[in-house]
Amino acid sequence: MSGELPPLYGIQDGRNRGGVIIISAYAWASLSAISAAARLTIALNHRLKAKWDDATSAGSVVLAVVSSVLYNLAVNAGLGRHAADLESLSDYSKFVYAAQLVGLAAIACSNVSAILLSKRIVVILPLARPLLVACGAWAVFSLFVTAFQCNAPEPWTFQNTNCPTRGYLQFVIVVANMLVDIAIGLCIVPTIWDLRMERGRKLTAVSLFALRLAIPCLAIGQLVSLSLAINSTDKPWDSVQHVLFDQAVIHLSVILTTVPRANRFLSQLHDNLAVGEITAYELDRDSRAASTSSTKSFGLVHTPSISARVLGPEPRASEGTRRL
Repeated sequence: MSGELPPLYGIQDGRNRGGVIIISAYAWASLSAISAAARLTIALNHRLKAKWDDATSAGSVVLAVVSSVLYNLAVNAGLGRHAADLESLSDYSKFVYAAQLVGLAAIACSNVSAILLSKRIVVILPLARPLLVACGAWAVFSLFVTAFQCNAPEPWTFQNTNCPTRGYLQFVIVVANMLVDIAIGLCIVPTIWDLRMERGRKLTAVSLFALRLAIPCLAIGQLVSLSLAINSTDKPWDSVQHVLFDQAVIHLSVILTTVPRANRFLSQLHDNLAVGEITAYELDRDSRAASTSSTKSFGLVHTPSISARVLGPEPRASEGTRRL
């Protein structure tokens, strides 16, 4: 039809599946950018002081978007097509290699940000330091294994003859990240569950962080697709599913780090639904005359509301609340 523009990227059945990767890459990148904008909006509106959890969260968003761009370039270089149709695998391999490294760095930053945010809410969090050490160890191991799993001078060329480990250490990387995400999602649960407050409000607070358990569930598909990719003789074609799962895990990790902070923003979009508070009054409602220092028995110091500590402060909600 006259006046119609050609498609930005064609999908040819049996010959080219790269367009699916590009759609996924920029869809996820857009969601990550929206989540970052929500977090920034709340920080500006409530004049929250930026801390390390904010810095690492911002870094994870930037790295995740860069990984999407690199996967786009990998598609342009041959990802999603049959190896026999490509003049060279060099450019394709380089872009996939770079995208994997940047994606791992994005996950590492999001993991650290999630732990620091939990620590910012619950001042005394015994698992915070061990989890940070575990995240650091995972990041170093993952980046080192991915960067040097194949022989020089072309470590980006993933062929069985060029890679002594044949990519099997990638399974260790994925499983270890699953365990780290489970620990991050549950580390704050015991402290919140011991608080003297309504069960419904406990569930609301816990669910904001337990949502991270969705990442290990998604990583199961990542493991299955990884098996197909590393054992394939036509890697540009058979790696499509694995790349799609990789993108999902990277960006979901980034987005779910922002969810607790952005919950106030989301609730305002839904007719200002009430946000449960954890105040000093609720922590010790059976002894209201007691000093607010009694909250220390729960591992919190001057514990403010969930909306204040996690999502932005309420306007002077109670005596036991304060801004971050």
